[in-house]
Amino acid sequence: MVATDFSEVSLNALETAFELTLEQADAVYLLHVVEPYVPNDSLGVLHPSVKAMHDKVLKQLEVLVPENREGDAEINTAVLYDSSPSKAIAGFARDEKADLIVVGTHGWTGSISRRRRPR
Repeated sequence: MVATDFSEVSLNALETAFELTLEQADAVYLLHVVEPYVPNDSLGVLHPSVKAMHDKVLKQLEVLVPENREGDAEINTAVLYDSSPSKAIAGFARDEKADLIVVGTHGWTGSISRRRRPR
């Protein structure tokens, strides 16, 4: 699973994630968290302006998927809405039973942060 905010650091993390996983994983989840949380209406339908933004972010995610990638990993994209990106990412990883989470750092150390789910 790769979370991106479309910054240079997160795009470097994305490249590393694809190198690590595309040939070995069954699926890769590429996601972006939108702050602040934007609720749906009572029927679960996104407001039109939120829907347009949602579609724009999905297209941005889809552009990041390498066209000539190796391996058979299915690449899924998701846009999450939450005021706490870290909690949203952790919750998504838990729900999808992610084996690996790759995110860019805040630039403080310049390293890639990885966490493996215990088996």
